[in-house]
Amino acid sequence: MIDRFAFGAHGMERSFSSAPIESVSVPMWVVKASTLLLFDTMPCHEELAEKGLLVRLQEGIFCIFVSHQWLGTFHPDPTGEQLRVLQDTLRNLMRGEQIGTDITLEFWLQSVRLSEMHRSKLKDAYIWLDWLSIPQQDAGRGNRNPADELGQVVESTPSTSVGSVEGPAGQADYINMIPEYVKASDMFLTLAPRSRHTVTGVRCDYFSWSGRGWCRLELWCKMLSANVEFPTVLVTAADKVEFVLPMHWLDNPPQDGAFSYTKDREVVLRVMEKALRAKLRLLKDTKKWNLYRYYMARYDILLGQPCRQRSPEEFQRDFRFESLASARGMTPMACAALSGDANMVSQLCDAQLDVDRFIGTLPEVYIMESLTPLMLTMWLGWRCHKVANALLERRANANATTAVGGEHVLSFCKTPAAVDLLVQHRADVNRQQGGHFKLPPITSACGRSAPTSVIAALLKHGADVNPRRGAAACNHPFVGVAYRWTMSESSTEVAKLLLDARADVNAQRHGSGIGRLGELTCRGLVMLRGSKAPKVSQFFAEWSTTPLGFACFFGAEELVELLLEAKADCELRNARGRTPLQLTQSAAVLNVLHRHQTTFSI
Repeated sequence: MIDRFAFGAHGMERSFSSAPIESVSVPMWVVKASTLLLFDTMPCHEELAEKGLLVRLQEGIFCIFVSHQWLGTFHPDPTGEQLRVLQDTLRNLMRGEQIGTDITLEFWLQSVRLSEMHRSKLKDAYIWLDWLSIPQQDAGRGNRNPADELGQVVESTPSTSVGSVEGPAGQADYINMIPEYVKASDMFLTLAPRSRHTVTGVRCDYFSWSGRGWCRLELWCKMLSANVEFPTVLVTAADKVEFVLPMHWLDNPPQDGAFSYTKDREVVLRVMEKALRAKLRLLKDTKKWNLYRYYMARYDILLGQPCRQRSPEEFQRDFRFESLASARGMTPMACAALSGDANMVSQLCDAQLDVDRFIGTLPEVYIMESLTPLMLTMWLGWRCHKVANALLERRANANATTAVGGEHVLSFCKTPAAVDLLVQHRADVNRQQGGHFKLPPITSACGRSAPTSVIAALLKHGADVNPRRGAAACNHPFVGVAYRWTMSESSTEVAKLLLDARADVNAQRHGSGIGRLGELTCRGLVMLRGSKAPKVSQFFAEWSTTPLGFACFFGAEELVELLLEAKADCELRNARGRTPLQLTQSAAVLNVLHRHQTTFSI
C-alpha cells in the first residue's frame, strides 16, 4: 500500500490503510484482478458465483474501488471497451509501473508515488465492480439491473476463500453498503475512457461520468469516508492513468446528477445522508471543528434541502462556536455565507464581524488557498443567491484576490447573473493584481472550468481575451481551457467563444519577476531529470509556449484540432526552443498533429 504520502505544501504526512473489514456487514464480493484479465467480456455477478470466482473481502488484501458509467442499458460494457482499458491498466500496475500525478495535485500537495510495498500489493489486487459484485437478479426489482446507472462503480477487494454467494441480502442492501465498501477499499479508481453509449450514441467520458448521480455518490462516499487518505485515480486511457484532485466534486451534489430511474434519486439521498451524518459525527468526536463547520454549512445543499435561516442561538449551537468574535479558520461569516443564511450574514455584519475575513486553507476538501466569504459563496454557495447580495450590500470586496494564484472573485462565479452582480459592484473584469501569478479573471475562470455562460458574461463586460503581460507566462485564457480540458464539459464551447472573440492562437508570454525565476529554476530541474521531472516543473519550464503548445502539453486533442483549424502555427518555439510537437505526451494528440502535417504537406 502507499506507506507515506507527503502533503508537502502543508507539512503533513498521512498513512494509507484499509478500514477494518469487520465494519462491512453485507458481503463485499470481489474478483481477483488476474482473473479479470482472462475475460473478453464482463461477466455478471451470478455467472461468477456459479463458476466460484467470487471471493469475500478479508482484511489485509489490497482492494480497488472502480467507478464507471454504463455504456448500455442491460449490460455495462456490451462491446468490452471499458474492460479492455481496465485490463491494460491493471496489467501495467501489476508490472510495477508508476501512476502519474495530475498537475494540480503536484502544485498543491507534491507528487504522489507508489511505494514498493504498494506496488507489490497491486500484483495481487482484487476488484469490486457493480456488475461483478452486486446481484443483478433481484426479486424485489424483477430483472432490472442496478445497471441503468446503478452501474457506475468498480471496486476491488481481497479475499482468500471462495464461499457461497447465496444469502438473504438483496440488491438494495448492497447499494446501501456503498459507503462501507468505499471505506474498506485501498484505492478509488474512476474508469472513464472516451467511448459511446451503445444505445443512445451519446459520448461517454469523464464529463458524462461526473454528471451521473450514482457516480457522484460513489465519489462523495470516498471523500466522506473516515479512510480519506487513499488517492483517487483517474483512467481516461490505458496510457493516461493519474492520481488526481477531483476538485469538481465539491459542487456536484449527487441528487443533482442524472438518473435513468427517478426513484434512484431517493435511494442516493438516503445513502448520502448516512455518509454525511457519519462524517459529522467523526469530526465532532475528533474535534476537527473547521471541517465540521464546513460540512455543517453544506449539509442542506448536499442533501437537496432548503437553506435554513437560523436564529443566533441556533447558529452558535449548530456550528459549535464558543465565541463568534474570536473564531478563526472557518469563521462565522464564512459558515453563514456557505450555508445560505442571508439573514445571519446581515446580523453578523451588524455585530461588526469582518465581511472580508479570509478563511484558512482546508486541504481535506481541496480549499488550497484562503478565500473570502464572497469567494466561497460564488463557488459553492451560489444556489442561495440572496447571500451574495447581502455580502455586497455590506461592502464585501468585489475585487478581492487569492494570495498565491491571484484568482479574482469573478473567477469563482457559476452563473452569468453572479458576474453581472459583481460588475454592478465595480468588479474589474481585467484586473491583474494580487498573488504570484496575477491572472486575469477570464483565465482563472477557464482554469476553474467555469460554465460557457460565465465566460460569455465576462466577455460581454469587456474581458480581454489577449491580456497584457503579467508575472506569469500562463495568463492567456487558452491556458486555462487546455489545463481543464479533460475535466470540463464546457471546454469546447468556451474555446469557440474565445476564438470568436479573436483570441490570439499564436500568443506567447514570458514570465517576469518571480515568474521568471520560477521558470529558470524549473528549466534546470527538467534538464537534470528529463521526463522524470514533476509535471508541474515541466509546465513552468515550457510555459513560454503558444496556446497550441499548452493544448499539446495537456493532451487536449480536440483543442489542438480547433487551434489548428484557426491557423495556429505548429512551428513556433518557446523560450527553450521547443515546438508544440515536442511538448506532446499523448498518442491521441500526436495522431492529430501528424494528420495535420500530412494534410498540409499534400
